[in-house]
Amino acid sequence: MDETLETYLRQGASEVGITLSDLQVEKALIYLQELKKWNVKINLTGLQDEVMIIQHLFVDSLSCVLSGELEGSVRVMDVGTGAGFPGIPLKLYNPDLRLTLLDASHKKIVFLKNVCRKLGFLDVRCLAKRVEDLRGEEETRMDIVVSRAMGSLIDLVYLCDSVFIAPFKLLLQRGREGEQETLEALPQIQRKGFELVKLIPVQLSFLKHPRFLVLLQKRERNLTGMDKPKSFSQEDGS
Repeated sequence: MDETLETYLRQGASEVGITLSDLQVEKALIYLQELKKWNVKINLTGLQDEVMIIQHLFVDSLSCVLSGELEGSVRVMDVGTGAGFPGIPLKLYNPDLRLTLLDASHKKIVFLKNVCRKLGFLDVRCLAKRVEDLRGEEETRMDIVVSRAMGSLIDLVYLCDSVFIAPFKLLLQRGREGEQETLEALPQIQRKGFELVKLIPVQLSFLKHPRFLVLLQKRERNLTGMDKPKSFSQEDGS
């Protein structure tokens, strides 16, 4: 096991209140090596440095735990998951998550199936679909929908509102402007029947500026006649 990478991983996890077991660290480093190997063949991340991958992808994904919503066997869908962030690190944290990874890229889904097999996550569903293609399917019944670095906040809210069956929660990882964009979009968000539950600043030692976790809850039935949402693909965050 690479002791330097292990140290960065453990230190980063501790910043969000997580103490990783030896097995969790081992699986995270297996994931890292698979990511680097497959990244040669398909574009999974623009990051090349292993420490940056640990910090800006793994640890940043684990910051979702600060929401307090990812305990037990909740049903979670990671939309636009890309290389598996934040979904796979969250599954490493809580093996009981009933996780679905969703991405429009078939190549990325092949990668994710391979990773889940190597990590022993045989109950994780990996779907090569766009979010809007889920309408009317069983996968629209989720407890939490998570997303990292995907589209504008309001368009993502509109899209999920048109697809997922209430009640459900949206847990969105947003950048340094996350607080401002959330508050500016709040009237539109509320008109769609969502309430802002939490807006959590995430300050990690390797980030120059805090990021934000946005937790929204939809209690009412989905509204009809809404604006047609856009399609999305995950952007590579750093």
